[in-house]
Amino acid sequence: MTALIIALAATVILTIVLFYFGHNNCEWYQPIAMITAALGVVAAIIMIGFLVFYSVNWTASRYKADILNREYHTSYSQAEIFYASDVIDTIDQLQRQRIEVSGNLNLGNK
Repeated sequence: MTALIIALAATVILTIVLFYFGHNNCEWYQPIAMITAALGVVAAIIMIGFLVFYSVNWTASRYKADILNREYHTSYSQAEIFYASDVIDTIDQLQRQRIEVSGNLNLGNK
């Protein structure tokens, strides 16, 4: 997430510099600077989309971590929920299956 914000800032700064060189100089690299700046605008728009999508999921993972920690007495962090939620779900499923198998075996022996 931090890397995406840094990449977005670098892209915006580079795009502004390229637009400056494209408009103020009549050198051989002016068309290249303008084309690269236009591509930088497109890349920045795409990065903003990713940033919006991931920031919503990042905020949601904080609430999910709070609920899981409160209900199941665990200590998951926001980052663990965000990056490894599928692993956490798999572990929870395996623990449920162990409890069901153990419960069924104990009831079948009585």
